[in-house]
Amino acid sequence: MSATWRGRGARQLLLSLVSAAPLLAAGAAHAQTAASPGQGATSVAELVVTAEKRSQRLIDVPASISVVTAEEISSEHLIALSDIAEQVPNVVMSGSSLFPSITIRGVSSTGEVGYSDAVIMYVDDVYQGRGRAQNLPVCGIDRVEVLRGPQGTLYGKDTIGGAINITTQAPTDQPHASLDADYGNLNYGQVCGTVSGPVAGDKLLVSIDGLYRHRDGDILNVFDNTHLNFDNAAGGRMRVIYNATPQLTFNFEGDYLHETDTESDLTTNYSTLLFLGSLLGPPFSTVPTFNPTTRTESLDAPETGRRDVYGVSGRFDYDFAGARLTSISAYRGYTSYYAFDTDGTALNEDAVNEIDNVNQFSQEVRLTSTTQSPFQWIVGGFYYHEAEYNNYNTTFFSEFPTPLLSLPLLPAGYDDNTQAIADVVENSYAGFASATYNITSKWVLAAGVRFTVDDKTLHFSQLQTTIQPPGQYSLGAILLAHIPEMSQSLSESEPTGDASLSYKFTPDAVGYIKYSRGYKAGGFNDAVITTYTAGSSLAFKPEFLDNYEVGFKGAWWDGRVSMNIAAFYDNYTNKQEMVENSVLFTFTVQNAAKARLYGAEFEGDLKPVQGLDLTADFGLLDGTYTSFPNGGGIGINYYGNRLANAPKFTGTLAAQYHHELSASPALTGVARVEVFHSDNYFEDPNNTLAFETPAYTYLNARVGVQSDDGVWGLYLWGKNLTNEFVLSGGYVCEPIICRAVNFPRTFGVELTWRH
Repeated sequence: MSATWRGRGARQLLLSLVSAAPLLAAGAAHAQTAASPGQGATSVAELVVTAEKRSQRLIDVPASISVVTAEEISSEHLIALSDIAEQVPNVVMSGSSLFPSITIRGVSSTGEVGYSDAVIMYVDDVYQGRGRAQNLPVCGIDRVEVLRGPQGTLYGKDTIGGAINITTQAPTDQPHASLDADYGNLNYGQVCGTVSGPVAGDKLLVSIDGLYRHRDGDILNVFDNTHLNFDNAAGGRMRVIYNATPQLTFNFEGDYLHETDTESDLTTNYSTLLFLGSLLGPPFSTVPTFNPTTRTESLDAPETGRRDVYGVSGRFDYDFAGARLTSISAYRGYTSYYAFDTDGTALNEDAVNEIDNVNQFSQEVRLTSTTQSPFQWIVGGFYYHEAEYNNYNTTFFSEFPTPLLSLPLLPAGYDDNTQAIADVVENSYAGFASATYNITSKWVLAAGVRFTVDDKTLHFSQLQTTIQPPGQYSLGAILLAHIPEMSQSLSESEPTGDASLSYKFTPDAVGYIKYSRGYKAGGFNDAVITTYTAGSSLAFKPEFLDNYEVGFKGAWWDGRVSMNIAAFYDNYTNKQEMVENSVLFTFTVQNAAKARLYGAEFEGDLKPVQGLDLTADFGLLDGTYTSFPNGGGIGINYYGNRLANAPKFTGTLAAQYHHELSASPALTGVARVEVFHSDNYFEDPNNTLAFETPAYTYLNARVGVQSDDGVWGLYLWGKNLTNEFVLSGGYVCEPIICRAVNFPRTFGVELTWRH
């Protein structure tokens, strides 16, 4: 059965459910009417979000927002933030902990040292900064809000694609403890525990979350008989809430995460290597090759990665008459290291390693109205400082295929290292204001504006070290630029904002139209540079996105049926795009002239009978470059190409059922099955077929039994039960092609305990 047939089948199934929604709604109404006395009617709880920096019903927020609650994180067996993408329309989260890629509505986020992310994550209102700090475990998380489209007013710069707003579980006013323990194949094990409660009455509340996770690798390295792509993680979070007075509350937080893995890719195309071997003989002709579906490699250089993510924050809220003053001060940092075999074979060709250290400080102060008047407002200011140090090492060895470059073979023991060292210091300042006015009981007008000033300075050098054996020519000097220590700066000041008009058909049915403008700061090309003219600028310009959106949110029949729909049209200007240099594993950021995107999101929930919950979520997206001259080199135009990481369709169908098994002891059986499908998409603006991610479909399930009082639960779970094999990402590593691979079928058992 072809992937294309599966893709069409999954899409048709989703669209069929949507087209049947009116019939299902009628069935729900009938089920509610027919419910026997005392049985009660199922309902969808009203979701309350803080997307606009105040607590509001999701229905009342004029924006396309998806919410994943703690209950859904548990029932869907989500492990890390990247797992949430399958539950959220028009969101793609791929890559690893060190190389995450978050794309919302086709707007990619793959930040490097001098290249900002396009989607920013906030945890308890604290700006998380760099992508390598973002793929967090979901242990101890209460709610994840995914805001699609530019969030330039309340969230600021670099949220041009959207924002991910995470709220952790607050300390409880009663003693509480919980434990979630998992074990599965690939020797997977995870333990997540929480203790929470009062320390000094209702004045001082404390909670502590802890996590440990282990998983063996799914890729066999026959060179040394080890497994790659393993994962080890441990971390914790502590929250302290001090209610000083009825008007004044302090919140202190600290967190730390340590993670190690091997960040390994699969070699998928050996054709150039085999051709080279036929011409030159050993060692190129004796390198073992493998079918990638066997998840087998032979790599001679180290493959390892680790990251440490940590931070502390302090917040206070003071209630005046009619307004609340909020101050949030935070320090965050992360360190990361990775090393991998860039030639992707047992040949001693080349390898890279990178050390990345980041320190960040942020300060936000805002004043929010708290009266119940028709006019509501927020005003505030934001400051952000970041200092990042990056040391990127490229080493060439004796078996590099120099004949591909018309160069002689290298001698045994050859070692040529080039270091690219970058220091980037950023200071960002912003002021913002947002207001909402209820024109009538049905019409609501909202608007906001933000003005941001960004200053960045780069200190950079790229130098070769001593070559061994002495007297040999330097491959690094031929392929990489020699750049003595230099400094460059850029300064930007940009306004962003939004405006919306909402209409309440009923208290639980709201339509809206919205305009928003986003801005992502410029930056520097400062990783590995192949060509450079003395005195030339390494900077690239900021990018902008204008978003036009219309949406509708509604709930009917006491919450048995709910539906969120949004359609959008985006204009991109000066789009920053990372383009690969096919000679080396290097990338250059360029400003694509223009791009446009349009599409829609649908989220529906139906409870036709008590205990049964049916959900359907899907996203439609079309994103193309309307102008990108010389994007792939002089005369190579990317006009009409699809944007990277932008599948035309993604969707999830899920059914979840609860049924009482016995009255004494009081036990309930639970079962969930879900199907996720993604259309194919490209990984680069060139739409390289070798880097295309094909259409794929995942089948996930969870079944178990739990006590009615919620004290304990025992479940079996499975992910990718049909064992789909999916390659994504990709880069040319001479003389082969390497790509990331998904996880195979995984399954296990989970035990939960609450007290």
